[in-house]
Amino acid sequence: MDTEIIQSIYAHASWANAKLFDTAAELTAAQLGRAAANSESIFDLLVHLVDVQRVWLARAQHKLAPPLDDAACATLAALRTAWKTVDDASRTYVAGLRADD
Repeated sequence: MDTEIIQSIYAHASWANAKLFDTAAELTAAQLGRAAANSESIFDLLVHLVDVQRVWLARAQHKLAPPLDDAACATLAALRTAWKTVDDASRTYVAGLRADD
């Protein structure tokens, strides 16, 4: 496994996700909560982003992710905190990968 490529890909994904949260913070609550015709709201998509990242990390570590706490999804600020927690844990995991993993 080429750990440098995986670390680089994850660093870019982390940067992009941070930009998504930065942009979402500029929206009104109504804009965040509005769903398009065939899509979820921006807020719901961010909840999905956090939950998927949690599940991905747990699976990579051969664990089960507990359900996402409702309080972690109550507001954009709380959701960003939840994302930061899982992002930090993911960065630590990816940084510790070895070629033989």
